[in-house]
Amino acid sequence: MRAPTANWPSGRPRVLVTDGWLANAGDAAIALATDALVRSVWPGAAVLHASYHSDLVADAISELDFVPALDALLAVDGAGPMSNGWTSAHGERLVRDADLVLSQGGGFLLEHYQPWPRLFAHDRVVNLGVPFALVGQTIGVFRAARARALLRRTLAAASALTVRDAPSVAHAIDLGADPARVVHTSDLSLLLFPDPPPVPV
Repeated sequence: MRAPTANWPSGRPRVLVTDGWLANAGDAAIALATDALVRSVWPGAAVLHASYHSDLVADAISELDFVPALDALLAVDGAGPMSNGWTSAHGERLVRDADLVLSQGGGFLLEHYQPWPRLFAHDRVVNLGVPFALVGQTIGVFRAARARALLRRTLAAASALTVRDAPSVAHAIDLGADPARVVHTSDLSLLLFPDPPPVPV
């Protein structure tokens, strides 16, 4: 089993990709697509993936470099423990040294999943002053006042927010995202496939 990366590799910007739930093969595909997207924008970037279940699947996704999940790195309420000698001080330092924390997207921002540790972690990133963005998200309706308050802070602070379905645009704006920064795109896993051939006219 491959141990998580302990420090930032060489390269800039330093991009910490977070929120991959790698026990779900779809999230693993999104992690690969997000990594490729980041490197297409910044060929010299240092990219680490703060993903769940990397201890289980890291050997099968050897293209990516893993660290513990973001909520564990920041020791927020509800986070799981870190292993391999990691400490919360080391985790926070790694996050502080990032040039961008990028939530890789998926369907976890739905209230019935109760994504509290992720919401707390995103809020902590914003409070640390680290640039934060979300790509390829599905965002649902949130009614709980505490969740809405957390999302208002993080979505308003996001430097970019792309969502993969039309209802998520309205939900993100309702939760405080800047309408000028909300873009309707698609699921990032589609980037793993070649473009279809042009249709003859």
